[in-house]
Amino acid sequence: ARPAASSLALLTRKPPPRKPLPEVALRPGAQRVVLPIQTRHQVCNPSIMARSEGGYLCIVRGANYNLDQGHAFFYGSRRTRLPDTQSYLMRLSPDLAVEAVCFVEDRHLRAEEPALDGIEDYRLFRWQGATWVLGTARNATAQTNVMVLARLEGHVLEGARFLPSPLGAREEKNWTPVVVDGALHVIYSHHPLRVYRVEAAGLVLVSQTDAPDLERCSGGSCALALPGGGWRSVVHRYESVRDWRWRAYEHLVVDYGPDHSVARISRPFRFEFDGVEFCAGLAQAPGGVVLSYGVKDNRALLVRLRDADIEALFG
Repeated sequence: ARPAASSLALLTRKPPPRKPLPEVALRPGAQRVVLPIQTRHQVCNPSIMARSEGGYLCIVRGANYNLDQGHAFFYGSRRTRLPDTQSYLMRLSPDLAVEAVCFVEDRHLRAEEPALDGIEDYRLFRWQGATWVLGTARNATAQTNVMVLARLEGHVLEGARFLPSPLGAREEKNWTPVVVDGALHVIYSHHPLRVYRVEAAGLVLVSQTDAPDLERCSGGSCALALPGGGWRSVVHRYESVRDWRWRAYEHLVVDYGPDHSVARISRPFRFEFDGVEFCAGLAQAPGGVVLSYGVKDNRALLVRLRDADIEALFG
């Protein structure tokens, strides 16, 4: 049987012309690392954090779909209508080689209604002398995403709490965790720039300012403290070209001041692909940083950039 005409058009059409943006993972001097596939799930959207004893921790998302096949979900021996996420914890050496891999144990959280279909796109960060993650719990049937915060004890999520939307939204994702004076904050949105503090009773709004230069931007990486105060993160924005299968992403490095204001914004860049890219991690490295990113929801990668490379983006 021949494919339907609509399917044939999807298979044969070409992506739109590439936009002239710097491709930071392909520039001379960059160290680009492809993280290995662990199961049948596609790997994507890794987060990374420097370890105090040296090397790095990395969490990689495994997703049961393929964007090239129009979100054709699979599970076991047959296809399914629902998404599923399984995450892998990787220990990396200082030169970004994979030393050990295991599953992130989240099955106890999957028993909770908000997380029946797993937890997507963790961000790794240090807080209160421990390793923490902030991700988005998925219930595809209810069409909800709820943020979840948990400690990572070994490979097990402990002390988890779900964080309802401060605005009552059914779907929340991509909050940026920031530790300020020992207290956990999250960058909730960028236009306006809203920052909340996480307290036992819930989220407390600490600042809301206009940031027109970050219009349409969403959170991406975790945040790194800057010398002299403030912090740095990577954000993204996209435009849909023809339809959702041809989203073109671009990224920006943003430096924030100690008062939660925007201090400076880099020029837009991509990592290596004029399409779906997503940066969920930013870690300090000797003489530079390591960024972790996914491509097309089927590749998980790292790139080490020098401080001069980052500064060049602000030039």
